[in-house]
Amino acid sequence: MFVAHDSKQDLKFLHQIGIDCMALPGVIGAIDTVVLHQKWRDSNDARSLRTLLTDLGMEYRNLHNAGNDAMYTMRAMLGLASEDERKTMALQQGKLYVPLFRLGGSR
Repeated sequence: MFVAHDSKQDLKFLHQIGIDCMALPGVIGAIDTVVLHQKWRDSNDARSLRTLLTDLGMEYRNLHNAGNDAMYTMRAMLGLASEDERKTMALQQGKLYVPLFRLGGSR
């Protein structure tokens, strides 16, 4: 899977420099954390990686660094997957939903 935050922009850029990620052997699709975040928040707004991590309550440092952004995007994807399930369960049980990752700390 190709995982990115705002994958359309990343795929467009990579295509411009001659890389077609979706045609690489073994790649079967793309996961876009912008889309996952929109679904989780019941919103059509495309939000930044910083906002997504903040919404999840995940700590982060030094964004806009390729290695850090890749790592935090993967964390966000996993966090959104688990939080979507937790949110659904809480709503079904009539409970207040609070993201599990509400850790606080520096941003």
